[in-house]
Amino acid sequence: MHSYFELIYSLMGAIGVVSFAISGAMTALKKKMDLFGVLLLAFVTSFGGGLLRDLIIGRIPPSFLENTFYLLIVLSVTTLSTVFVSYILKHMNIITIFDTIGLGIFTALGTYEGFTAGFNFAGCILTGFLTATAGGMLRDIFAAEIPAILRRGIGLYATAAILGATFLTWMLRTDLANDWAIMLCVCLVASIRFISIKFNLDLPEVPYPAAPSADPFKQSKEKSV
Repeated sequence: MHSYFELIYSLMGAIGVVSFAISGAMTALKKKMDLFGVLLLAFVTSFGGGLLRDLIIGRIPPSFLENTFYLLIVLSVTTLSTVFVSYILKHMNIITIFDTIGLGIFTALGTYEGFTAGFNFAGCILTGFLTATAGGMLRDIFAAEIPAILRRGIGLYATAAILGATFLTWMLRTDLANDWAIMLCVCLVASIRFISIKFNLDLPEVPYPAAPSADPFKQSKEKSV
């Protein structure tokens, strides 16, 4: 891997870790968790997706355990988040901004890892999608919330990751430089997410008819009478 590309790749990885660490820490603080809970959600959000990706690729040990720098980043960001929690809570859009940046970066890096591992088109999209969303899903589950990718009213989250991963997989198969392809993917994912939030765009809701009675035995008894 070219040294310039290594620098870009490492820098984007660090920004992604910072973004998701802030997202996880602030979710824990909103839920009034203790210090351990804040650290746990920050770590889970930052490394959950990468851990799942590495297991799929077959990378043992996972990459975040080989680079102490990323662990120190999460510890530092978590500490700063607890110090400036009052300011951040007054500007809740900060969490959405960082979460979206992390979504774009980890979509790109996960897709690229799948591509270098020799996965087919669908495999690259899957690794990109899981790297970007698995950490957030674990964060929301630990915080007793419906995962963001399954909720309406928060913009196109999973859709942005899938479209970005699809775009990058296609670009990596062309002659475009990898660093430009990755940065374009990050911009695409972030743009789709921000635009969908601004204009309240969501996938159509699947209609579910309300049942006439929640008790089937009561319903059959009424019919027999």
